[in-house]
Amino acid sequence: MLLGLGLLSTSTRADDSDLGAPVTGADALTKLVTGNTVGGTVDGYGDTWAEFFCSTGRTIYAQGDHLDRGKWWVAHGELCFSYDDTDYQEVMCFDTYAKPDGRLAFVSRTPDGHRDLVFRSDPPVHGDRFRLNERTSDGCHANPSA
Repeated sequence: MLLGLGLLSTSTRADDSDLGAPVTGADALTKLVTGNTVGGTVDGYGDTWAEFFCSTGRTIYAQGDHLDRGKWWVAHGELCFSYDDTDYQEVMCFDTYAKPDGRLAFVSRTPDGHRDLVFRSDPPVHGDRFRLNERTSDGCHANPSA
């Protein structure tokens, strides 16, 4: 379904074929996440996670009982984040992949290009599925500066 919407590229890194097709381009990435909740597991870790992408460029990330407010944007074909727990000083960017059934993978890379963290997600769900915005003091409203 995502391929039919023009959101997916047909090329992929050889070692990433298990993740799905890469999603690239600011428009495709923005359309995929804006106003949606994604979530799932992190390879090698037991906790589940969820993230709501506010249309204001804010994000609310939950892992276990921990909540982080942050901001998201697209740069150089990657989905990038910065969170309040680092005073918005640390930036993390991820390659994004999608499978035909809608499942996603967000992959951070080591400086030499190998996989670092892999966040796997069920298909995006429109809206704030877990009411993350209600669990924070300013939620989606104020746009932090990075």
